[in-house]
This record gives sequence, structure tokens and C-alpha cells, in this order.
Amino acid sequence: MRSYFWLIISFVLLFNFSCVKNEDIGPYTIEDIWIYGFSVPCHPSISSSKNCFVISQVDPFDFFHKSFEKIPDDIVGFDFLPGHTYKLRILRSQNLPGTLVERRLVKIISQERDYFDLLLGNWKVKRFKANLFPFEVKLEGRAIGFHEFPRMILTSDGCNQVGILIGKVGSDKILEFESLPKSLLPCPPQIAPTIGINKNFKREGNDLIFFDKIEGELMVLEKVN
Repeated sequence: MRSYFWLIISFVLLFNFSCVKNEDIGPYTIEDIWIYGFSVPCHPSISSSKNCFVISQVDPFDFFHKSFEKIPDDIVGFDFLPGHTYKLRILRSQNLPGTLVERRLVKIISQERDYFDLLLGNWKVKRFKANLFPFEVKLEGRAIGFHEFPRMILTSDGCNQVGILIGKVGSDKILEFESLPKSLLPCPPQIAPTIGINKNFKREGNDLIFFDKIEGELMVLEKVN
């Protein structure tokens, strides 16, 4: 009987509430949510933690993690494909004392490929275009990590830690990024291994190549793990 009720509710919602957002229907709520392209541990400090979806109700999707929350990755009727950002309309049961919140898919409003997986992982500088600088720069072997959540680059300029938040990533370019304040240790001018991240990139095996369409190759990173 319960399954039949959900079926009727979903059918009605799909065809009659195309413009409804966060609307109460008895003990249930219609919500439009964005889902981040990668599931993450619900409790990162616990090694056996289950995975959660990272969601936002801000439109358009906020890649800079200013409005995210985690929910269990068990939306009924929804098959999550990693590497894709979704906007969903769901039916959520009310959060009543002693009950578990249940979420069911009404429809997928949008689905977009997220190419951040091409960058994910730990890398080291294999080579770079040294003549970009008026002084000697040594970057070979320098470590740089692209982290899944929070979605960011972490590296060092040889003296200070450098962090860059990563937003939307296209098939060949980081489309949105935001520099974080770095540590302020006193040291001579240094260069971080982030050359060309505002330009184009491509993957060739274990190499990640940043390049300019006119100047050519700017920096090549080699995958560590």
C-alpha cells in the first residue's frame, strides 16, 4: 500500500507541479536540490563512514561550498553517476521524531558532466616553461594536489602554503577558481606550481598538461597517485 501511495504521489508531481519548489504536501515536501558530482564520506574522521551526497538548494549550483549540506546517498529511484552534477526534484518525508527521512526522485531537471575528475589526485611538476620568469625558478618535483571536497588545489611556493578553490571545470579548462589567503612567512619572491591553471588543460595518460593556444605548453604535471 505504501509503495502504491508513493507511485501516485510521484505521478501527480511529475505532471502537475513542474513549477513547484519546496512545497508542502501533507507530511511530504517537494524540493529542488543540486547534487555535487562526487559522493563523500558522511563522517570523514571515521574510516568506516558511509558515503553521502553533497547538496545545495542555491541556484545555480555553488561550487565554492558556501551553502552545502550532506544527506545519505540513498534517494529512492535515483541512479547517481559520479562526475555529473544534477538538479533534482525530490519528494522528502518530514523529519519527525523517531523516524528516518526518506527521499524519492520525482524527476531529473538537469544533468551536466563535471570534468573535475580529470584533475583529481596528487601530482608533481614534470616540466614547465621557465622563460616566463625574469629570474631562475625551480619547480621540477614540486607537489600539487587537487582535492575532491572541499574542491581545491593545495600546494606551496617553496615558502608559503597556497590554496585555490576550484569551481566549475569544463572538458579542457578550469572555468571558475578563487585564490585563498596564503600563509605570510617572510621570504623572497616565490613561484607556486600553478602556472597556466587559468588556461587550457588536457590529460595524456599520467600527464596533466596546462597550455596556452598561442604560447603552447606552460606546465606538465605527472600523476603520483
